[in-house]
Amino acid sequence: MQLPDVKFYLFGMGNRRKFLYRDGTLFDALTGKTVRRWQVTEETILPSQYTVRLKTSDGQTIILTEDEQAVWLQDGAGTSAKRLRLTEGPIHLPEFQGLIRCRLLVFCKHIATTAASRYQGFE
Repeated sequence: MQLPDVKFYLFGMGNRRKFLYRDGTLFDALTGKTVRRWQVTEETILPSQYTVRLKTSDGQTIILTEDEQAVWLQDGAGTSAKRLRLTEGPIHLPEFQGLIRCRLLVFCKHIATTAASRYQGFE
């Protein structure tokens, strides 16, 4: 089974601050205000890894990711990379290893844990 080709991604599972990434822009998902914006030449949204990877027009690598501790913004790659915690709070992220359709289960877990908030201002 193929996961849907999503063009946006929601960060902030559990009680964390909610963010929406779409088309090179990271928004506050509750207010619609722009948090960060990049001129993107390449984007890869990886729902099963809770990650969005970007290449910018100036050659930078940007990684937005969520783990059990926080939502992270990594600017750059290698030893020069800067990592910024956007929001934090402990959550449990099961990996569903060994189960049939584990990537789909991870995707569904993500949707279920971010859907509790209302998203507005993104017409």
